[in-house]
Amino acid sequence: MHTEFKRLINHSIVYFAGSTLNKLGVFLLLPIYTQYLTPGEYGVLELVLVTVAIMRIFLGIGFSHSTLRFFFEYKEEKERKRLVSTSLLSVTLWCFFLTLLLMFFSNDISVFVFKSDSFRLLLILGFSVMFFEVINEIPFAVFRAKELSFLYILSSLAQLIIRVGLNIYIVIYLRKGVQGILVGNLISAAVIWLILCIFVFKYSGIAFDFSKLKSLWKYSYPLIIASFPSLVAGNMDRIFLHWYGSLEIVGVYALAIRFGMALQGFVLEPFQLGYSPFRFSIMKQENAKDIYARILTYFVFIVTFIGLIIIIFSREIIELMSSELFKDAYKIVPFAVFATILKGVSYIVQTGLLIEKKTIYTAYIATITFVLNILALFLLVPLLGMYGAGFSMLLVSLLDSLLNYLFSQKHYRIRFEYQRLTKIAGVALLIYFLSIFINESMEFSVRLFLKTGVILIFPFLLMRLNFYTKEEIAKLFILKEKISTKVFALIGSDRR
Repeated sequence: MHTEFKRLINHSIVYFAGSTLNKLGVFLLLPIYTQYLTPGEYGVLELVLVTVAIMRIFLGIGFSHSTLRFFFEYKEEKERKRLVSTSLLSVTLWCFFLTLLLMFFSNDISVFVFKSDSFRLLLILGFSVMFFEVINEIPFAVFRAKELSFLYILSSLAQLIIRVGLNIYIVIYLRKGVQGILVGNLISAAVIWLILCIFVFKYSGIAFDFSKLKSLWKYSYPLIIASFPSLVAGNMDRIFLHWYGSLEIVGVYALAIRFGMALQGFVLEPFQLGYSPFRFSIMKQENAKDIYARILTYFVFIVTFIGLIIIIFSREIIELMSSELFKDAYKIVPFAVFATILKGVSYIVQTGLLIEKKTIYTAYIATITFVLNILALFLLVPLLGMYGAGFSMLLVSLLDSLLNYLFSQKHYRIRFEYQRLTKIAGVALLIYFLSIFINESMEFSVRLFLKTGVILIFPFLLMRLNFYTKEEIAKLFILKEKISTKVFALIGSDRR
């Protein structure tokens, strides 16, 4: 088991680097956006991105995930190449025709989302960015399947440099606002698309296999059905806030949920990129279920600790990076972060459904959570505004993880470490409630000091509750000794 964990960690570190580079641009640019855009303008940008995210599920048709899944079904390299080529060609053609269709109806979409047709050009730019980014998912899936970590990171770094450079120039120097941001994103996505497609076709050649397309589609269409309600449910909160509020409220709320997206982009997604091929590669081992159970425990521990740091310091971060107009965003951050943690749990506990190829259940789950989310938004947003949207987000994430757990256990039972998971949840909630008493009337430096102390209680309080196993404690001491030895070696001390 130790070898498998080490392998997962090594791959997750690689994908963490790559995914971090992909997401880093958004967060490097966030202080610029919140300084050079008003909350209303930032709200417009967010609604364009939300609309694109909802439409994106139709373009991707789940082929990046299914390509990764079926890559390991074939032992011969020739068959793998035909699979990759078939997937890339199919997605490219489908994306081209659907993007044209979306552009044709962009005026109607603008009226539906913004209650005005004046945002049509922004939507066309957003759909164009989406076209290239969706196709790029196939080459990135190939990199993951073949464990080409260097190419994965290099591609991500190139995209980061181009996107950040263009956006800084366009927003700060040209003062082009939202339209300029989308143009910069379009250029960077198109350049990376050209490079990746050349590489993949050079590897796979150009071939089309209808039988493989049929297999890819059969596996992925339930995921499409499942993803659409989930994406709509995950993005309709901002649309409802615009309908019942204003673009300014959307902008403030959008900044808050960026903290949840930070946790997802820098922690969850790198883990998922490594865990997705990993869980299929070990599924035939006798101890696979034990490995899945232990991974959930470690994942919840790490992501909860990082999530608490984000929540507790969110007010101070927003004060430093944004204008006064965005100051209330920190109040929604806990909803976004806890909802993101639950999404990560859901991704792990649904492993059994994917192994047993019961992906149709993901469609059932998505439909149920979609209906609940729309009802919750319809009832809560008019009454509670941003808080109503936050409550809805958290409620839907909780239901999604619960249903994925129940259906997956029905077909592929795993004995998770429930007692340890309960201890993590209990201590996390205690830490969060303690942090609430550190209010904004205190000096900035005092708040930082007190909040750091509260955060550090988390791992030690778990130790008092006998959370760690003897094996884990022993490995921690070994790790401590290794780190100490290296530190003292660097400073030239013999520790005497």
